[in-house]
Amino acid sequence: MKKYLHNITHTWRIIFPCLYLIILSFISWYAFRVNDQGRDFFVGAITKNLSITYILKSGFFLFIWCLLTWYCAR
Repeated sequence: MKKYLHNITHTWRIIFPCLYLIILSFISWYAFRVNDQGRDFFVGAITKNLSITYILKSGFFLFIWCLLTWYCAR
């Protein structure tokens, strides 16, 4: 029984950061897909002429956000 509880404790330590990542993924999915402002952002980005600096800045910060979520889960 003691070994079983020991295994559950170690499994929880591995899964706990992943729960944060799953919750963050659902919140970001809601913000960009379901929320009206998120859909407006994508429609505006597709239909308007955006400057190359805006696209590069957005891509850079999206990359940083992805790295942060990756390392938070680790």
